[in-house]
Amino acid sequence: MLSISRSCLRGIYSCHWNSQNRRPNRACCWLSFLSFVSILALIWMYVCLIAFNDHNDVNGHAFKTLKKWVNWYMIVMVVSAVLATYCLLLLVFGLLHLAVREPLDLHWLHKVFLFLGLLTVTLGTAGFCKEWIEEWQAVYMSFQLI
Repeated sequence: MLSISRSCLRGIYSCHWNSQNRRPNRACCWLSFLSFVSILALIWMYVCLIAFNDHNDVNGHAFKTLKKWVNWYMIVMVVSAVLATYCLLLLVFGLLHLAVREPLDLHWLHKVFLFLGLLTVTLGTAGFCKEWIEEWQAVYMSFQLI
């Protein structure tokens, strides 16, 4: 039973379903990067939730710019939730790898998705800073309440 769970864990994290004695050089760097992106994704999700009060402003501004009415706020929320969930699950699998002493070998597709997630959060934050600079005050006050 333990070998089946290890094989499943290895397959999800590194896409190597059979046991290999591979020791990647930068495994800890990738785990650190995964932790960093996970924290950023959680913070971005929190910022999006704080901005819920202004979701009509977001949609109205997007309508003025794009001349098409779409619930952009909900799209951003769904993308943020998927990104945060993906990063956190991958982080949990990485930590489980450490717990059962499996070699950390993050699959290249996960690395690409992590970079895309980092790019998404960076572009979202840049857009947020450019268009709704006054919203940062609400985020700051929210952090103070917590």
